[in-house]
Amino acid sequence: MIAAMVVWRWSGYTTLLYLAGLQAIPRELYEAASVDGAGGWRQFTSITIPSLRPVIIFTVITSTIGGLQIFTEPLLVNPTPPLTCGAARQCQTLTLYLYEQAFGDFKFGYGAAIGVALFAMVVLVAAINFALSTRLKGARS
Repeated sequence: MIAAMVVWRWSGYTTLLYLAGLQAIPRELYEAASVDGAGGWRQFTSITIPSLRPVIIFTVITSTIGGLQIFTEPLLVNPTPPLTCGAARQCQTLTLYLYEQAFGDFKFGYGAAIGVALFAMVVLVAAINFALSTRLKGARS
């Protein structure tokens, strides 16, 4: 249920990004490729995907950051205290745990430490995503 809510929440945003990226690709590239004898699959792999690389990198990084910061969806599953999202914390995220510790149990120092750890995780994962995407770009060029 939470995954469906997250997909519904972000699908329109990412669709608009990809649509804008597709509209930015010049038609002349496809025309030249078809004159040179490239088929649909070859045009897709040689023109469309490389032209969408910045959009793909952006959406992967922002989706990863958004995934690490999911808060509202698990809170909607079980909005009553305690904020554990189920009896056995089935769907509790790190952000919901931060909220529970800081504002539910009034352990503000522990909540701040969780926030700093979450920030470090987001920076680390974004750096890994960026490094992998630039490595793939360098390997293809």
